[in-house]
Amino acid sequence: MTAPSGPPPGGDVTQRPPRAAPPYPAEPGYRSADTNMHSLGAALADIDGDGFKDLVVANGNDLARRPVTVYRNDGRGGFPSEPSWSSDDEDFHAGVAVGDIDLDGFVDVAVTVGPWIDADTRGYAKVYFNRGGTLERTPSFRTEDTFSSFGAALGDYDGDGDLDLAVGVAFEPSTEPDLEPKPEPGRVRIYANDGGKLSRRPAWTSRARMHALTPKFADIDGDGFLDLLVAARGLPVYRGARGEDGKVNLGTVASWTARVERGLPLFVDVGTIGGRQGIVTFYNDHYKDIVPPDDLAPARPPETPRAYVGNLYPSLPPPESCASGMGSDSRLMAYWPFSSADPIWTSDTSGWGAGVRLADVNGDGALDLLASRWGPQFYGYGAPLLLFLGTSRAFETSPAWSSSTCGVGEAIAVADLDRSGFTEAVESFAIEKPQAGLTLSAQHVEEILDVRRDGALLGRGAYVVVPGDNWISFARRLSPGERIRVRYTHSPAPDIALASTMDSNYVFYHHAR
Repeated sequence: MTAPSGPPPGGDVTQRPPRAAPPYPAEPGYRSADTNMHSLGAALADIDGDGFKDLVVANGNDLARRPVTVYRNDGRGGFPSEPSWSSDDEDFHAGVAVGDIDLDGFVDVAVTVGPWIDADTRGYAKVYFNRGGTLERTPSFRTEDTFSSFGAALGDYDGDGDLDLAVGVAFEPSTEPDLEPKPEPGRVRIYANDGGKLSRRPAWTSRARMHALTPKFADIDGDGFLDLLVAARGLPVYRGARGEDGKVNLGTVASWTARVERGLPLFVDVGTIGGRQGIVTFYNDHYKDIVPPDDLAPARPPETPRAYVGNLYPSLPPPESCASGMGSDSRLMAYWPFSSADPIWTSDTSGWGAGVRLADVNGDGALDLLASRWGPQFYGYGAPLLLFLGTSRAFETSPAWSSSTCGVGEAIAVADLDRSGFTEAVESFAIEKPQAGLTLSAQHVEEILDVRRDGALLGRGAYVVVPGDNWISFARRLSPGERIRVRYTHSPAPDIALASTMDSNYVFYHHAR
């Protein structure tokens, strides 16, 4: 790969300019009016095709049946207090993934359904296709198999230039004959896309069963093929590679796993940490009971009374515990996969962890870490959103900023909602070996303006992307000697959207607006 011309800020990670203060007010600039939608999944994507990203939210969680909702961007980065669009069907909606699945140029919305498990109600995955800028109100795609899922991701796992649907499965019904159905750990699934049409049965499943939450596609090992990271015990990474037959294959056995920690990771993210590709997550020891004790890493000394630590049903904590880690010894952790199973960084802050998102929020070239927590969720206190500033190694161990909100935080999404900070960049790549795709320098890509292959402008269908992600996958394999030129926009001023299970959903606007 040649050096990119005009890339986003970066360079030698050991030489950083002084870090600026966190550029967000503590109070959100937007709150949705609905406080009982029990939101979990969230994404920012241009649904109506006007060039501004809308807020897509999966509601219901494992608490109640609710619709999927979209809040339309008003062109200035603002949203209405009530949804602009709601699905006709209501369910225990949980995970959400956005992308152009049917290759018509409009962003579709994939949603997974829980609840955790119920004898009469089982989850599945479905897609609301975008019909010319408006989502269909009833999904026209639904998986045939059933399971409990709280997370999904879109990515090109087979390297054919369309988006396949990966689903993390927390539980699925027992397959033992002559037994009453009961919840068991599930297998991660991928539903293959063939020219814009998804299969209703999985084309790929992990060999191991696990309590999997949210998956994430990224080229973690940097070989030009997408890998699949799963938020599950051990953070398994399934490696994509070119097989002897020339086809792109995703291994069904994890190529790397982390040391097992107390609890489960609910969300994961991937990005450059300390100059190399890394993984971040926030463990949640509310679920420590489904991780065998013998597999646990040594615990850190709890900072809270032992009666609260790791107890699924703790005694009532005091109200001021909103901002503390009371009830949990869970930590944020960062890893360098394929290097070590041990974390390279651990936060001092504890709490029932939930969402994580990597973004350079202050323009110093180092990715910063946004993190949400549940707080003592059984009593509705919640916890603030946190920001850990990036360093040359990883992140500061204590948050540099926290919000004034106290919701039960879930998914985090970032984008420049009013486009005021859009900055154009051009990167050129000299292909040296067969590969299916490439990764751009910016962590969050706002818009792909054009892609050229050996000088020829590529049209729709020649490559595929996911809104906000920084990888591109090509319909025709890249070959040695070819040159790829990508022109795109990124922003040094991302806004933050936060889904909350027991409160409003929030948007925190960057000071640079």
